[in-house]
Amino acid sequence: MIRRNSLALVLLALASLHASADILLDGYKRIEHTIVVDNLADHPDLAFFTFVTFLGYAAPILPDKPLDIGNGNQRNAIYVVGIPRDRLQALGGKPQPGWFPEVDESRPGSHRGPPFGFPIPEGVLISSTEVPHIRAASQTDPTEHLITNLAIGLEPASAKGPAHLVLREVGEDRLDRAGKPINRQADSAADTAMSAVSDPSPAWLWAGLPLIALGGIAFLALRKRGTPRP
Repeated sequence: MIRRNSLALVLLALASLHASADILLDGYKRIEHTIVVDNLADHPDLAFFTFVTFLGYAAPILPDKPLDIGNGNQRNAIYVVGIPRDRLQALGGKPQPGWFPEVDESRPGSHRGPPFGFPIPEGVLISSTEVPHIRAASQTDPTEHLITNLAIGLEPASAKGPAHLVLREVGEDRLDRAGKPINRQADSAADTAMSAVSDPSPAWLWAGLPLIALGGIAFLALRKRGTPRP
């Protein structure tokens, strides 16, 4: 019985990591967010990728195609990476997990943020900020589909840090349920509400469920160890 309970708690801990991505606070709704890079042609010598650090997942950025940002989980940190085309194959054909702090297991205590100071190959450029990804909006906001246009810029090395990519928003469209553009000036209050929201899933839920489940496992294990045999 103890083993069955332990197994159930393990499954709960694993499932909660996925399920909590689908939980919203009252008053919010999911929306679709499409992100497109407009100026890839400005950088013909670089091959661009998105890199989802929590998944260790890389995907090429293609002209006029939405960015591939993985499974949309709010735990993901998503960066844009530029690799010189003449070194692409020598560097593995795509971004490598060891270039990013969140998935570099050799560096205990790694934290989310710009991966400056990590062993990035010469010529490789990584965005200093994450790709802006909005997954939810207020129920009062008529937006159902947000389309964001980004431009990639190159920032040379300076005293503040190494050379890196800069992501700049150059356009945005909001569509309602019927796919019609929304008059943003007529809905400025909703605009403000959504601009402040990335994902309103409660933060305590992210850490709470797995920790509760693991704590239950430890409790049952200790209880079993301390129970005298007949």
